[in-house]
Amino acid sequence: MVTVKNETVLVTGGSGYVALFCIIKLLREGYKVRTTVRKLSRKDEIIRLIRNSGLAVGDDEIEFVEADLLSDNGWGDAVKGCKYILHVASPFPAVQPENEDEAIRPAVDGTLRVLKAARDDTNVKRVVLTSSFAAIGYGKELDRPFNENDWTIIDATTTPYIKSKTLAEKAAWNFIEKECGDNSKLELTVINPVGVFGPVLGNDLSTSIVFIKSIIENAFPDGYPQFGFGVVDVRDVADIHYLAMIKKEAKGERFLATNNGFINLDYTAKILKEKVPELSNKIIIPLSSNISDPIVSVDAINDKAKSLLGWTPISTDNALISTAKSLIDLNLV
Repeated sequence: MVTVKNETVLVTGGSGYVALFCIIKLLREGYKVRTTVRKLSRKDEIIRLIRNSGLAVGDDEIEFVEADLLSDNGWGDAVKGCKYILHVASPFPAVQPENEDEAIRPAVDGTLRVLKAARDDTNVKRVVLTSSFAAIGYGKELDRPFNENDWTIIDATTTPYIKSKTLAEKAAWNFIEKECGDNSKLELTVINPVGVFGPVLGNDLSTSIVFIKSIIENAFPDGYPQFGFGVVDVRDVADIHYLAMIKKEAKGERFLATNNGFINLDYTAKILKEKVPELSNKIIIPLSSNISDPIVSVDAINDKAKSLLGWTPISTDNALISTAKSLIDLNLV
């Protein structure tokens, strides 16, 4: 039986993939949840998606506030009375914009709006910011796995999205240092996920999930694009946000959310073909694919999250398999 807690947690960007699972996690832990949306008309859709997870949430069990990352309106109301804030909302364009400010401004300005509102509210204790591996692992090569001490070098060739995540996280840490000071009640913790996979709840698919869909639909007949990526299950991302929220050890820390070991699309196709019976005859692996050596050399480690938070993510294979099975179950492939 869930113990209902007399605490409200704000989750920004409630329609997003990670945000939805954060809301689900918080509700299951007994918290009251408030979430921001750009348009209140999305309320019914969000409730429906949460119910798709198997959680029987009532129509009025979640409070919705209209707020946009590019406007000051609504943020004071959004944070009012909350002890914790999970700031998940941030643009993740499927196609990189020609003007990089279209990605950078909402990320940076939105993060600062949330932090300013949190600073000015007497109840808020901690903000957990969803950053990304994009703020850690680009613009350089290392002879060791990436860890939380590393930062992306944005002067190197990087996409608007990578720049947006790096600049937004740096702006957050700078705000806490300059605007709040050592004696401030406001705490910041940052989560840096790699590619987020796992079960989907509807047909609005994230960029990571689209790769799985494309493999199942044999969208790469001439061979898979060769790049490495990390994998973490969306349920584990929600769990690490929750742990970062409640654990005192998380104050002032950033945590990589990853399964150790980066992979490529060749490996992904091989696992799905071998371990998802419905796909054994459906996926056609291109002749040019290098499935004999599918693991890539780049890597990032999750030792800090395991040791400080007690975080125990599920395996890479299970995250990929659950992604594919949910796509099948929802008739999206």
